[in-house]
Amino acid sequence: ENLILLNNNGEIIDQVDNSSKWFAGQAEGKYKTMERISPNNPGTQASNWQTSDTFSVKGKVYGGGTIYGTPRQPNQGYWYLQNLTTNYIFDENKTLILTAENSPYFIDDKTEIPAGYTLKLKEGVVIVGAFNSSYFDVKGNLLIEGTEAKPVIFTSARDKNYIKFNLTNLVGNNPEPGDWGRIEVSENGKLIVNNVKFLYGGQKYFAQGGFVFGGKFPARIINNLGGEVNLANAEFQNSFMNKEIKDQIYDAIVWIEPANGLFTTTTINNSVFDGGYLAIKNQKQNNYFSISNSTFKNFTNTTGPITSRYDFPVMENNVFENNVRNVVEIQQWTVNTDITLDSKVEYLMNIITVNTGATLQILPGTIINLSKKGEITVNGSLEAIGVDNNKIIIRPAKVDEKWGNIIF
Repeated sequence: ENLILLNNNGEIIDQVDNSSKWFAGQAEGKYKTMERISPNNPGTQASNWQTSDTFSVKGKVYGGGTIYGTPRQPNQGYWYLQNLTTNYIFDENKTLILTAENSPYFIDDKTEIPAGYTLKLKEGVVIVGAFNSSYFDVKGNLLIEGTEAKPVIFTSARDKNYIKFNLTNLVGNNPEPGDWGRIEVSENGKLIVNNVKFLYGGQKYFAQGGFVFGGKFPARIINNLGGEVNLANAEFQNSFMNKEIKDQIYDAIVWIEPANGLFTTTTINNSVFDGGYLAIKNQKQNNYFSISNSTFKNFTNTTGPITSRYDFPVMENNVFENNVRNVVEIQQWTVNTDITLDSKVEYLMNIITVNTGATLQILPGTIINLSKKGEITVNGSLEAIGVDNNKIIIRPAKVDEKWGNIIF
């Protein structure tokens, strides 16, 4: 075919001469369309056409099938990350690399990275949700490799700072918290992050409870359910938070809760958590998590921006600013090895048990707020030696209550 576009005067303003064969496209299988690369180069130039390398976020073929083309959207970028191993070509190492040239990318209602596969996001990549419920389910590896000059961005499809065309069903021009969902790390999954901004994420979702009709609607951005999470140089801003206090107890930017018998590791370094109900919640026992050189500010939880039910986080050089309470909460802590409390952190604790053979050292200047009837039971060793001008303070968590005992 020879397609000719004429103006009102009958003059040729564009032409595609495919008399011998089409320059690109795929006429079998997925029926991928032929796309123009540059509107400034002639249509008669074969090298100015390509086969569509993605498929449409909006629209379906007659009968509901996928359009392997880009109707009513730019030919470059706006890839839809749906059914990755079916719709995209992984290399011999089962790795798919996304670059900034094809940004932004849309994550599906659930974009799964299967076990044994790796999705790698390079510097400058922009990720948005096709829906406000969109999330990554990481069973394999998600490696996010931004740089200080060109961080990777997770944001709203309505964020005009990064997105020119909103191809989603989100209406309006202003981004809002909860315009996309979360990253969920499943058993043996791995999430490695460096230089990433997480903006407007954390939309609540339904999580099945322990009863037939039970359930809750938590809001989280990183949900570690049994894998490895390593966050370096990450920023979290404008995160979604449930409005009802009864629902906020399930909210956190980073939530750690593996199934029984699983072990997780969560490492956070040089990151900024800005705003929400709770920054980090460790819900289960025997998980390793460390937090260093990071800032936590503007959180509304009355027991502080970091809460752990059992495990004590390794902490170093962190900053707490303008939170309702600038403390770290450890609800029930068993000390099995020698450990020293960081005097730069104020603690809120309930039950502390120092087991035989272990030593808990409390440095001068350390402040421990013990809850009502809170206790410290020492079966090993407790070293708490303050100085006149830098005392150790153990006090009630609330001014109108009393804490319990130190038992040897």
